[in-house]
Order: sequence, then structure tokens, then C-alpha cells
Amino acid sequence: MKFGYKMRTKQAAGMKKMILLLTSAMIIASCSSTKNTAGDSTNTRTVKKLAEQAAIKQAVESRRYIIKVNRIYLFGGGFNDLYPRRNFIVVDGELASVSLGYSGRTFLSRPISGISFNGRTIKYDMVSNESKGKYDITLKTSEGTDTFTFFITIMKSGECTVSVQNAHIESVNYRGQVVPVQPTAVVSEKK
Repeated sequence: MKFGYKMRTKQAAGMKKMILLLTSAMIIASCSSTKNTAGDSTNTRTVKKLAEQAAIKQAVESRRYIIKVNRIYLFGGGFNDLYPRRNFIVVDGELASVSLGYSGRTFLSRPISGISFNGRTIKYDMVSNESKGKYDITLKTSEGTDTFTFFITIMKSGECTVSVQNAHIESVNYRGQVVPVQPTAVVSEKK
């Protein structure tokens, strides 16, 4: 009887070793697959970031983008947050559409609380600084007899600063995010 007991103990010990080895192999395999998944998600994020930067570069160089403004810097210091859906600058080739909140002195007989117009681009100068990863743009627009000059700095990430000058208002600074304008597809009607 003792002999049979030792045999079962050896078999049980062998089974325990086998289970331990299989469990260890499964844990090692799952850890290595987790590393690959983590590496894949990092690669995916990097590829996505590079694609966004390329889209911003294409939009800025083709003069087709929207600046969604989210902050105005006040003249005396401080800032106010703005709603990007209501505060924007659209540059589409030779056209410019602007809707911005304003808080500052006005040199007119009545106060103003916003800058809003659809106009034409008179001047568009762009300097690309690849080493710093930014664009410096001077945009001069007109609407009727009124002209506005925008000094825009766009980083490769899409973050930007805008300074607006006009003869009737105090210079004002904004911060925002560039969104590329997607090209519209022309759909022809079939007869």
C-alpha cells in the first residue's frame, strides 16, 4: 500500500509541475501580448498625431482653415474664456469670415462688444518656421471701408494666437485652435 501511495504522490507532484509550467507559460504569453498592444496604441497615437499635423499644414498652406477662438486676453491683464462655436475666424482662400467677442476701448462714438464681418483678404503673408514648428501669418481683410489686420501664429499642433488691429478699436489678443476645412465634393445631378 505504501508503494501505491508513493506512486500517486509522484504523479501528483508531476501534475503540479505541469500545471505550474502551463500557467507560467500562459502568464508570460499574456504579458508579452500586452506589451505589443501597448506598443501598438502608442504607434497609433503617433500616427494619428502626425496625420493631424499634416492636415493642419495642408490647411494653412492652402489658406483653408477655421480658427476656433476659446480665450480673449484683456488689455489690463487677465483673460476671459469664450465659446469656440460663437468665436471664430474662417479663412477660405480670398474670403474671410470673422465673429469674435470684444472687450476693450473703442475710438468711435458708440461702444462695441464684438467684431463680426464677412470680407475679402487684401493681404496674406505666411512665413513657415520649420525648426520651431510654427507659421507666422499676417492677414489683412476689408469689409466695406473698414480694414482689420490679424497677426496669427499657428503651431504644428494647431494651437494658435491671434492679435487683431483696427483703427477704431484697441488691439486685442486671442487664443484658439486651428481646424482644417475639409474640401467639399461637387455632386453633379444626373438627368
